[in-house]
This record gives sequence, structure tokens and C-alpha cells, in this order.
Amino acid sequence: MPKKNISTTELKHLSDLAHLSLAAPHLVKLKTSLTALIGYIGEVKKIKLEGIQPVAQVTGKVNEYRPDVITPSLTQTQALSGSPKPTHQGFFVVERVLHHEA
Repeated sequence: MPKKNISTTELKHLSDLAHLSLAAPHLVKLKTSLTALIGYIGEVKKIKLEGIQPVAQVTGKVNEYRPDVITPSLTQTQALSGSPKPTHQGFFVVERVLHHEA
């Protein structure tokens, strides 16, 4: 598989889809990193896997479940008491993380 260089146009489109705004220096670094990653994926695709059985897990363990029972826990007041910021109507107040433009 020939090495595929990702274009700046493709990278800008990808960053738009991910709602990322990248400055020019970051675009250059990301372009280099993604090109290397795509090259690595090409190398992995060359591995001969004929006759090798797929493996879902290798430890031999099975799911270990605990009983679904209610156990004592903190009250709402106790849980909120360690909050470094004020609370509002019994909930933690946090700063907005995602800013979605309509």
C-alpha cells in the first residue's frame, strides 16, 4: 500500500467535522502525525493472518458479576459538601465544557 499523504484540505474538513479549530502550526503537526499513522495502518494491513483464529480475549476469565443490591451510600448533602464551587438546587455547578453553535 503506497504511503498516503493527507492533504491540508482533507485535514481542515476532518477538523470541521470534529468541531475543532486548529491554528496553522497545529495543522502542520497534525498533518505529519496523521500521515505517519496512515502509513503505520498500511504496514499493519500487510500482516499475513490466514489460518490465525480470531481471539476475543486471552485471559480465560469470564464476566464476574456482583449481586445487584442497594448498599449504604452518601446522602445528597454529604456528597455535595466537598464541592469547591457553590451548588444549585442540590446539584454540582460546573463550567460549560462544550460550546455548540447552531
